[in-house]
Amino acid sequence: MVNILILIFVLLLIGYSISLIYFTYKIDRYDPARKKDLPFLSIVVSLHNEEGNVKTLMKSLLQQEYPEEKLEYIFVNDRSKDKTGGMLDKYSVENKNIKVIHINDIQNGIAPKKRAINSAIKKSIGEVILLTDADAQHPKKWAKTMGSYFTEKVGMVLGNVQYKKMSGSNNLLFELLKLDFFTISAIAASTVSMKYPATCIGTNMAFRKHVYEQLNGYGKYKNIQSGDDDLFLQRVRDESDWKIEYAIDENTKVFTFPPSSWRQFYNQRLRFASKGFKYPFRVTLSLLLLYLFNLSFILLLLFSFWSHNLFVLLVFGIVIKVIGEHIFLSKVKSKLSSDVNFGIIPIASILHIFYVVYFGAATQFQSYEWGSN
Repeated sequence: MVNILILIFVLLLIGYSISLIYFTYKIDRYDPARKKDLPFLSIVVSLHNEEGNVKTLMKSLLQQEYPEEKLEYIFVNDRSKDKTGGMLDKYSVENKNIKVIHINDIQNGIAPKKRAINSAIKKSIGEVILLTDADAQHPKKWAKTMGSYFTEKVGMVLGNVQYKKMSGSNNLLFELLKLDFFTISAIAASTVSMKYPATCIGTNMAFRKHVYEQLNGYGKYKNIQSGDDDLFLQRVRDESDWKIEYAIDENTKVFTFPPSSWRQFYNQRLRFASKGFKYPFRVTLSLLLLYLFNLSFILLLLFSFWSHNLFVLLVFGIVIKVIGEHIFLSKVKSKLSSDVNFGIIPIASILHIFYVVYFGAATQFQSYEWGSN
C-alpha cells in the first residue's frame, strides 16, 4: 500500500512539474496579433439587485475611449427587487447608446443569467459582444484594447480579472484570495498560449456575435446555472474553427471584489468545482489528476507519522511544488502586469492542497447557492 502510494505520488509530482515547465515555456512566447480597425462593440451586463454598484459601473463604462458610433451598452435588469431597474432606465434616457432590458420572471429550460445575456445578444447590433459584471471596474482603454485583438480569424478573446481590496479587509486573507483568483487567469492565459484554452472569467470576455449564433448560444449547457463563461468557451474551442486569444495588455485588466463573507466564498468555490464533469474528457482527466496529486500529499502526511522517510518525501514534494508554481506564476505575472504578493506562495501552495481536496469532494455532495436564482 505505502509503496504504491509513493509510486503514484512520484509520478504525479513529475507530471505536475513537467506541466508547469511547459506552461511557463508557452506563456513566455505568447504574443497575439492586434489590429487598429476596431469592430462595433456591444457591451453587455446582467444585473440582479445591484443598486449599490450601478453608479460605479456606469462611471467605469461610460468613460471608455471608444468611437461613439461603434459602441452600445445593453444592461439587463434581471428580476431585481431593488432600485436597479429605475436607475438603469434613467441612464438610458440620458445616453442614446444605452439599451435596457427588463426580465421579471424565470423561464424553464434556461438559467437566469444565460437568459439575460441571450436576451441582450438578440437585441444587440454589435459585431462583437463584450461581457462584464455589475461589480467590475474597468480602465478607460478596456473596450478599445479588447476590440483590437479581434483579427480576421479570432472569434473569442479572454481577459484578465483581478481582485481589488475592500477597505477594512484582512491583508493576509486578501492576498491569499487575490493569488488564488490570479491563478485562474494564469491557467486561462497559459492554456490559450497552448492553443487549448481551458477556462476563463465571465467578468472580462468577448466573442463575435456570429460565433454565438453559429453555435446556437449556450446549447446543451443553457440550463446549467453557472458556466456562462467557461462552458461557452468549451463550445467555441471544440465546435468551431475560430481562434481564441488572451488579452495580455495591461489596459484590459478588469478589477472586481473578492467574496465579502465566508459563505459567499464557500458557495463561489463550490460553483467553480461543480462543473468538473461537464468539461470535455481531456479537461476532466486533467482536473482528476490534479485532485489525485493533492490528495496524495494528504495521504503521505497521514502515513508519515509512522515513517520518517515518507515525511522527507512529503517535504521534498512540497518544495518542488512551491518552486514550480512560483516560477510559473512569476512568468504570468510579468505578462499580465499583476501586483500579486508572491511572498505568500509557500503558504498558499500548502493551503491549496487541502482546498482542492475539500472542494473537489464537497461539490459531489453539496449544492451551492447563487444570488441570481
